[in-house]
Amino acid sequence: MTKKKQKQRKLSRHGEVQDRKQARSALDKLRKTWKRASENEREAFLAEAGLQFLHSSLSGERRLIADGRYLLPNTISRIETIMVRRRLSQDALMEELGFPGEGKDLVRALAKGRSLRLRVIAALDEWLTVQEQGDPSAGKAAD
Repeated sequence: MTKKKQKQRKLSRHGEVQDRKQARSALDKLRKTWKRASENEREAFLAEAGLQFLHSSLSGERRLIADGRYLLPNTISRIETIMVRRRLSQDALMEELGFPGEGKDLVRALAKGRSLRLRVIAALDEWLTVQEQGDPSAGKAAD
């Protein structure tokens, strides 16, 4: 028996790691499994984890809009672009989303990176989808 094998055997008696396979972290295992997973399996996992997505009509790919309760920088720029194009104030946008009187929360999230309620993020996800698809009936009352 080689010295290496003897050392491994001694370590295993004390409840320590026996070999490299057992030394892999859960994150390493997750990465390996992620690489093997199909696109549908990945989407199902992310949906189960509670992450918010946006289906882009232009590229046909799904994109994250938030990391937990915080909007991503590209989402902030997309929201601001639509607000400028439609000449919407933050109060008007929040009213469109079904949260009247909460424009200050949106201002803080857009300008300072503050958190939003998950309901607001879900509503923003749907609103962005409709706005970027160019639905002609969307938001005409606020214009």
